[in-house]
Amino acid sequence: MITAARADAPAGPQSLLSPPSLEPVPVITPDQTLHDFVLTLLTDDAARTAFAADPGSCLSAAGLDDITAADVQDVIPLVVDYAPAGLDLTAPTAEATAIGQLQAFAEAAGELSASADGVSGAVEGTSDLASGGGDFAVSTDGGAGDFRFYSEAVNAEGELAASTDGVATGFGADADMAVASGDALLTTAGAAGDFAVTSDYAAAAGTITASAEGAAGAVYGEAASAAFAGEFTATADGGAGGFALGTDSFYTGGDAALSTDGAAGAFGVESDLASGEGGIAASTDGVAAGFTSASDLGSLGAETALSTNGGAGSVSVDSGFGAVGGGVAASADGVGAGFTSASALGSFDADTTVSTEGGAGSVSLDSGFGAVGGGLAASTDGVDAGLALDSDALALGGDLSVGTGGLSAAADVSLGGLELPELATPQLGGLDDVTGLLDADALRAGDVTVGTVANYVTAGGDLSAANIADLGGVLPTVTEGLPVDVPALDGLPADVPELGDLPADLPVEVPELADLPVDVPAVPAELPVEVPELGDLPVDLPVELPELPVDLPVANPLPELGSLPQTAGELVGGESPLGAVTGDNGLLDVGGVTDTLGLDG
Repeated sequence: MITAARADAPAGPQSLLSPPSLEPVPVITPDQTLHDFVLTLLTDDAARTAFAADPGSCLSAAGLDDITAADVQDVIPLVVDYAPAGLDLTAPTAEATAIGQLQAFAEAAGELSASADGVSGAVEGTSDLASGGGDFAVSTDGGAGDFRFYSEAVNAEGELAASTDGVATGFGADADMAVASGDALLTTAGAAGDFAVTSDYAAAAGTITASAEGAAGAVYGEAASAAFAGEFTATADGGAGGFALGTDSFYTGGDAALSTDGAAGAFGVESDLASGEGGIAASTDGVAAGFTSASDLGSLGAETALSTNGGAGSVSVDSGFGAVGGGVAASADGVGAGFTSASALGSFDADTTVSTEGGAGSVSLDSGFGAVGGGLAASTDGVDAGLALDSDALALGGDLSVGTGGLSAAADVSLGGLELPELATPQLGGLDDVTGLLDADALRAGDVTVGTVANYVTAGGDLSAANIADLGGVLPTVTEGLPVDVPALDGLPADVPELGDLPADLPVEVPELADLPVDVPAVPAELPVEVPELGDLPVDLPVELPELPVDLPVANPLPELGSLPQTAGELVGGESPLGAVTGDNGLLDVGGVTDTLGLDG
């Protein structure tokens, strides 16, 4: 039965590595013209095969019973001349039969089938060096095609399929040195692809995908002495990626991320000689970075940070000889810095801070000979300082504080392990309160001196008649009469003012008041201290007076002579504690007290 190819047979792509199938069907169109019949023979391999086997049956099936094979041969050149556009047909030689002409056309133009539903075709080619071919089919639903190429150096194949849903393609190649392949797919939902390459020396592969949500990809590689890998992802919110590379000598890798909040990255290197790593991060709040490394020689580290609130940074080095490090930080509130070092010889540390409220700093040194350190802090409230020394022979510690609240200091000393008493100043009150700077009790304590009354007055005592009886507790309780025996005085202080106006020897009887000198030295209008009225003095003095020391310290000097009462009458007016010293009454025998006064000039 005569059959022909249906042009609309390949409705969809077949395997992309194989040509679309063209199913032969009987040519049963009774009203087919000779032109259509010949054109079908020129473009359909199955029709040509059937016509070559039984020309008469094929013509009869087409309704061309009155046409012979010779007639077909005669019209072939005419059909070729009026072939549809795109058909490159060249008329064969006249000697060829109808079958030979059709075969010649097929060999020159390949295979082509066309209809209202689509077009399909195939092509083949051969030479001494290579051969190849291809097939395709196109319809209203899509199209598909493939190609082939073969040679002694490389063999390759490829394919393509397309429809309203998307496009797919792929290829493969095999050469003496490498083999490669790849695929790709594109649809309305996204895209994807991959590739792979392999050779005697290396291999690599990669993938990629993309969609409305984002994209991702990865690549891998390997050689005889190295390997590599990398990947990435990307979305509307940001992206991330990383890589790694390793060889026989070193390894390195890194990664990074990016988002609407900021970015960050890190890397590292490692080898037989050294290693290191670092990173950085950035956001709307600031930037931070750091780095460290290590080797047989030592280690190194550094980091820094910068933000809207301030900045900071530090560096450190550590080696077989020692370690050293330092840092600094700054903000709107102030600045701080520090430094430290350590070695076989000892260690050293220092730091300082400065702010709107004040400043502080400290230093310390430690070695085989000893340790020493000190610090200082200052603010609007005052200053504090301290010092410490420690060694086998001497240990010393001290501190000092000065401020609006007072002043204090203390020190501890130890010699060869023997601790000495602590030295300290009294805790003083505020500078605006001077009443507590001196201890009144300490100044008044001890034996009675020539300045007893002055001490008492200075301390704020009341010398009224009601309280003078015991002079504020300085003298013992008084009695009604004088003592019978008054202890002799060894001598008075050298700075007692000389009373040049007194006679060398006291008279036995004191003259009457009228016989006293009229002229008395004038007293200043204002006395330096408030002197109590003598009329308030007690009637009787104490029975016994304590023994006075040989040398009396003068804690408070006696008042000047100018501070004596203005009139002599006040000396004897009223009741005297010595009794009546006027008239015929004389002084009691005081046991030669006047012999030692040295009043003879």
